[in-house]
Amino acid sequence: SSLPTAALSVEVWFTIEDEFVQYAGLLAAEQREAACEKGWGLAYSHDSSASTALTFDVSLEANMLLSGTTAFKRLQYSFLTPLALGTWYHLVATYDGARLALYIDGSL
Repeated sequence: SSLPTAALSVEVWFTIEDEFVQYAGLLAAEQREAACEKGWGLAYSHDSSASTALTFDVSLEANMLLSGTTAFKRLQYSFLTPLALGTWYHLVATYDGARLALYIDGSL
């Protein structure tokens, strides 16, 4: 069956404390194992050039890998934006059943 079954929106306030963050989960409701992925996740990465990658991904199905299969059915939306250390940001992620979107402080 498909996941999620309806529209989804989540929001979080966050701040970046370190100059280099390879991957930091902000919010998630997911199961990730070698043979199964399902749910959704919201994360960021940050580097010393003050460039931040924000990522929102949603599983379209509860995927169980069969032998020799390596693909999961997921939608993912990412973008780069300059964010300052120590500043609080409001992040909203939406899924309307077809498309993903991210809003930082109210801007798409």
